[in-house]
Amino acid sequence: MIPAKPEGWAHLICTPGDAPFVALGQALVPEVSRDTHAMRQMLRFEDADVAVDLFRRWRSDHAEALVIVDQLEELFTLNPPDVQARFASLLSRLVLEADVHVLLAIRDDFLLRCQEYGALRPIFEGLVPLGPPTGDALRRALVQ
Repeated sequence: MIPAKPEGWAHLICTPGDAPFVALGQALVPEVSRDTHAMRQMLRFEDADVAVDLFRRWRSDHAEALVIVDQLEELFTLNPPDVQARFASLLSRLVLEADVHVLLAIRDDFLLRCQEYGALRPIFEGLVPLGPPTGDALRRALVQ
């Protein structure tokens, strides 16, 4: 998907792990490293208002911006409920307030966990299930 993104689109990828705010902030750092104000704000990235502002600044430099959260199931397996709720809320705010596209990659057996958080419910409106690659697609994935 990334090689096929349109010209002018910026992107970053993170995996939540057991510190999703840190992971997302670390993914953003290289994108804003030349902006001294943004770098000072990174110290307060876990404040959702600060994170949204940082993503808004990043987004303003590009035609479009995409955040890919890979292995979203880690949010549910490695973090307490309060962190899950705050991170889900942040992802929603990135779309609504920072005009950033957010793509979530999650194992299907964790998909229903997203419904526990109102902020993630809209993903069901645009849900595109992808099965495992087969045939030529599987060969390309393994070889390339």
